[in-house]
Amino acid sequence: MNAQVEPMASMTSREVAPHMVIDWLSEGRIVRYSMGSIAFADIEKMYAAVIEIMDRWPSEKLYLALYRTTNDQIIFTPHGRKRLGELADHRPELKGRSAGVVGGQAATHFIRMFMLARRNKGGRLKKYFASEEQAMSWLLEAYPAKDE
Repeated sequence: MNAQVEPMASMTSREVAPHMVIDWLSEGRIVRYSMGSIAFADIEKMYAAVIEIMDRWPSEKLYLALYRTTNDQIIFTPHGRKRLGELADHRPELKGRSAGVVGGQAATHFIRMFMLARRNKGGRLKKYFASEEQAMSWLLEAYPAKDE
């Protein structure tokens, strides 16, 4: 990937709805979206916040995002699936990586099947993991080597 990896300036953690949190990791280089509510209004608030961040993201910088579900039911609701799919397709010109972390085996299998059609769209690589540590490791691989 040739896009620069630089942190977004002056970003802070925020709760956009109950159990819906956005925070910044690795000195602002990775945005983490933690989603724990299946309420329609909460999904809408998180969706709007993610879209706002993606729309403001400079196209010359790598977009590194970690999507973490703390309530696996979000991916089983029709509205949750719809919004996750729309996020996967939003701003296809952004280069980078999007990592999803889902809990149980059924949820992991379901999300992998759901995202197969979207994984090659746009400039972002997309993968799903059972743990946040695995996802972070994969996201951090996008950083250029220190001596480059």
